[in-house]
Amino acid sequence: MTAVYFSREKLNALVPPAGLEGAAELLNGLEYDRSSVCSAVVTALRPLLARLAPEPEAGWLPALYAWLDNGLFPDPAYQAPPEAPVLAALAELLDGVLACEDAPFDIWLRTARRTEAVSPMSCPPSTPHCTPRIL
Repeated sequence: MTAVYFSREKLNALVPPAGLEGAAELLNGLEYDRSSVCSAVVTALRPLLARLAPEPEAGWLPALYAWLDNGLFPDPAYQAPPEAPVLAALAELLDGVLACEDAPFDIWLRTARRTEAVSPMSCPPSTPHCTPRIL
């Protein structure tokens, strides 16, 4: 896989949520591939996250997914974890960071970003990184 980096200029212009100041410094120069970008970001941010709350037993990404899933599809049995404010900040930061990707031009990705609603069917099967944004 081809390594991808975040744009240093875009990262430096990013205003992180409260408590996650310093994220740009940790992410500048971070090398990742598109299939593991969220995992790479969370790994790099682990020192900042640890200052805000203990890591959930399942891990940051599974806890974030469950929290986001409950926001989209409320489950009466779901109990928000004590680190929910940190999950909210992490979701906001991930959304901003993903917009800082310094990726090569991709016509399908550019087209998808300009549409109001993106369906998985708008990307050809050969473009695995072209997915709708959920954050």
